[in-house]
Amino acid sequence: MGIRNVTPSRRWRVRSLLRAAAILAASVPLSAFAQEPSRPTATLDQAITQALIHDPRIVQARGAEDSAAAAQKAALGNYLPKLSASASAGASQTNVPSASSVGGSASAGISLGYDVFTGFRRGAESAQADAQAEGADADLSAKRAAVALGVEQTFYTALQAKELLEVANARLQSAQAGLDAAKRKAAAGLGTKSDELRAEVELNSAQQAVLEANTQADTQAFALGRQMGVDGPVNAQVDASAQVVDPAFDAKAFMAELLGTAPELVAARAQSIAATAGVSAAKSSYLPQVTASAGYDWSTRLDPAFPGNAGWSVRVGISFPIFDGFARDESLTRAEAQQRTAEATVEDTQRALRATAEQLAGQLALAQAKIPLAEKSVAAAEEDLRAQQQRYDNGVSTMLELLTSQTGATEAKTALVQARFDCRLAYAQLLSLAGRAS
Repeated sequence: MGIRNVTPSRRWRVRSLLRAAAILAASVPLSAFAQEPSRPTATLDQAITQALIHDPRIVQARGAEDSAAAAQKAALGNYLPKLSASASAGASQTNVPSASSVGGSASAGISLGYDVFTGFRRGAESAQADAQAEGADADLSAKRAAVALGVEQTFYTALQAKELLEVANARLQSAQAGLDAAKRKAAAGLGTKSDELRAEVELNSAQQAVLEANTQADTQAFALGRQMGVDGPVNAQVDASAQVVDPAFDAKAFMAELLGTAPELVAARAQSIAATAGVSAAKSSYLPQVTASAGYDWSTRLDPAFPGNAGWSVRVGISFPIFDGFARDESLTRAEAQQRTAEATVEDTQRALRATAEQLAGQLALAQAKIPLAEKSVAAAEEDLRAQQQRYDNGVSTMLELLTSQTGATEAKTALVQARFDCRLAYAQLLSLAGRAS
């Protein structure tokens, strides 16, 4: 059926679409269909390494780790005596009706103090500081895993965009071959104008798909560069780590490892330990405090009539607050509430990790099973396309059948790219739960 047999309204729409597509194709330079070769490239390991240097979350987590180490040092210092020294000097003048006098004084001293008994507060504070330091280490590991996962997602999306660009280019080549065949048949008087128009529409659609794929590839290149701390785009370079799942990966063994080493769970457990130590520290205020101190003091005056003096002293004291306006009760109640919250958080984190890991393991297994099926579909679709191209050249099939085969081949290749992306991403997310990168 030629274009003359098409209804006028439909013929007008087809011609309008062809004119718009022709204008678009003419306005796009050929260089737009090629990947820029001068960009820097990075493997997955290189991208992660750079991101761990520049990401603000890592800088913040390292600062928290340093603060926790300082708190440990301060907790240790509570077991040591406190040493202090002091000195002072002054002068004065006294005026009376008959005369005036000038006087002055100077003094110095050194003292040593030690908390003999603090109601077990020091031990509780030391345990709390150790738990907080462990939590800070776990939080840093979790942040490193989160940053690595973010880079992997961008990296794999960039690889997906690159593969989709290859699919779009293959579609463009098929569309061009179909249009050439339609023109040859039309020139020989064996084809119809409708076939040529349909092939041209498919060619223009393929060109638009290439432009869109190029834009997506550029977007991901800039995103990867930003994560690496680079002022510009960086192309993802395919290496072995970005291609396949570790053949030795055991989902059951990983689940057992996850519940013992997951940074998020380790941090929650450390917070629970710190909260328990906080309760002990709050209870210490109900017990007496015993302190001991020793010192040596010296003082003198400028007046010879008052010679200087010096001496030492030793003191032992005990204090016990009988009533402090319920401040102790309030502190203990708050500490116990924090402890209960921390314990509930540990249990919930453990359940959430198990559920998320099971979900991701299922997605990984599904993606791994879909890849070989998608590869078979691609092989079958490509063979069908070759057969349809020959059939059309021989006048056995129609342009509609050829375009259907081209669409089928494109969809099969896109499904394969998506299955590979799903597999890579599920594996990366699974390892990220345990604080590891793929």
